[in-house]
Order: sequence, then C-alpha cells, then structure tokens
Amino acid sequence: MLLERLGAPPVLQITRHTGLGGVLERWGKYPEAREHLERALALAEADEGPENLNLATVAHNLGGVYLAQGDLAAAERIYRRSLDLFAALLGPDNLAVGETLNNLAMVAQQRGDLPGARERLQRALAIYERSLGARHPRLSIPLCNLGSVAAAQRDLAAAHAHYERALAIIEKALGADDFEVAEPLGGLAELAALERRWDDAEALAGRALALHARVQGPAQPGQIQPLCALGEVALARRDYADARAHFQRALELAEATYGPQDIAAATALGGLARAAVGERKPAEALPLLTRALAIREQPGGLAHEAAALRFVEAQARQQSRDAAAADAARQALAHYAAAGERFTAERAEVESWLAAHR
Repeated sequence: MLLERLGAPPVLQITRHTGLGGVLERWGKYPEAREHLERALALAEADEGPENLNLATVAHNLGGVYLAQGDLAAAERIYRRSLDLFAALLGPDNLAVGETLNNLAMVAQQRGDLPGARERLQRALAIYERSLGARHPRLSIPLCNLGSVAAAQRDLAAAHAHYERALAIIEKALGADDFEVAEPLGGLAELAALERRWDDAEALAGRALALHARVQGPAQPGQIQPLCALGEVALARRDYADARAHFQRALELAEATYGPQDIAAATALGGLARAAVGERKPAEALPLLTRALAIREQPGGLAHEAAALRFVEAQARQQSRDAAAADAARQALAHYAAAGERFTAERAEVESWLAAHR
C-alpha cells in the first residue's frame, strides 16, 4: 500500500483502509472490503493496543462485511468483540452498543435463532430510546428488525405494532415521501400478504417500490421484500407470469447482494417454484425447490419455511406422478411439527392433501 510504503502514520493508514472498506462494501465488493477492513483492524490493534475506539469501530464495520458474505461465525465473533469494547470504553447504554446488539440480532436471525434475535433487538431498542428519545427516526432500525423477527415467528400482532410504530415515527420526523418510509412499508406489505389481504399488500408494496425507484434506482436489495409481497399477490390471483417476474427480480437482487445461499434467495426460489406448480410445470419447479431446500434445511433454519417448500415439492411430484410425493408431504408435516403450535392450520392442510392423494 502506498501510504505504508511512504511511512505514513498508522492513524492515516487506518482511516484510509476503513474508508475504502466502507465504499467497497456499499458497492457490494465484499472480498475487497474485507481485505481493507481486516488490514485496518490489524493496524488499529498494533498501533493503539487491544482496547481502543478505532479498533471497536473497525471491528463493527468488518462484522457487516462478514454478515453480507454469510460468514456468520466470523460476524458473531467480531461483533461480540466490538460490543465488549464499546461497552467498556463508552458505557453499556451508549448508542454504539445498541447498534452492535442490533447487528448481533441479525446474525442470530440468519442462524434461525429467532428468540435470541428478538431478545437482542429489544435490548437494542431500549438503548436507542434512552440515547435518542422515543421519536427519533433511527429507532426505525431496531423496530423494523423486530417486525421482521416477529413476522418470522408468526407473531403478527407484534410485527404490526413494530412496523407501524416505525412508519409513524419516520413519517412524522421526515415526511410520508421520505425514502426511509420504504422499509416499514415493505414489512407491512409482507404482513398483508401473510394475512391474505391482497389489495393492501399490493398497495403497500407498490408504494415501497416507488420510493426505492425514485431515490436509489431500480436495483436495490431493499426491494426484495416488496417484490416478494407482489409475487404473493400475483400467485393468489393465479397470475403466474406476473408472479414469476416479481420473484425472478427478487432472486436476482438477492443473489447479487447477498449471494446464492442467502435466505432471501430461498424465498424467491420458493415463489418461482410455486408459480411453476401453478402452471403445472413440475420439471421446472423441482430444481428450484432443490436449491431453496438446500438453504432452508441447513442447521438452524426455520422449520416452517422448510415445511412450506416440502409441501410445494409434494405437489410438484404429484403432478409428475412421482411416488415420492407422499414422502415429501410427510417431511413437510415433520417440519411443521417442529415449528410448533402456530402452524396447526398449515399442518392440517398438508394432512388433508395427503389423505386426498393416497
């Protein structure tokens, strides 16, 4: 590196590597960002010792790159180091502690540890409120993440409360057309789709996508959630071509941003498979399901998401007169049993299907 060859002070080298790492992360160039931030981390530790704010900040930023790359073990480790440093140097109620807890919650959610993610987010939200007040727009960060976790747990009342509070705070502070409104709108669109309120889902998702397109252009990962909500609307209306278009776009964004093994990719793949089953194209559906299941059935994955995919697989195999259809349905039942009481209706649907196709 030029600054190192010229003998520049370590603090300048740390600043340069940290800045370049941040820019490269925003561009989605995660390997290059990781290289710069890991160099900044080593320089910060060598220059200032194992307990300093530069080290804590670089570690926090590096955790974001690890998380984006799906390296959950590394993300957990570096975020915990950052958390310990911020708490020791700034105090346990400092906003930096809350931000790091929020990010640790995202690691837990990716691992399927929804109770752990929710507990961390509740702690983070309490720190945000003490640091910023109850109406600051930055509260939308832990609030929307709490909404996402609660939705994954099918605690829809709590999810609504979190997303609606985030939306109200942002609209009051920044206005109804501010870009930050898009995230809670996307969450509310997902909830409306889960509740089969198709017109509401369409309106909310459309508004979220319009904000994304106006402010950041057509290729942003924040569009994945509303695109999938619109895909669900199209599936419900049996407009399979429209569903395919929405889920395909969501898949492209997920793979480009987070990689082909991310849960967002699995969601889009499942939607594409359901569209293919709706069109009675099992040969097209089954490879999509294989890819999605490889993601959803990893250790720590959400059982109800894997169950839904196995049930779609059963339907696809039944369309192709494959005797393994019943086995796929039984796997779906096993997943739903592991998912708990919130999924009794879905389990009953699979049982009814099995009875009808014996």
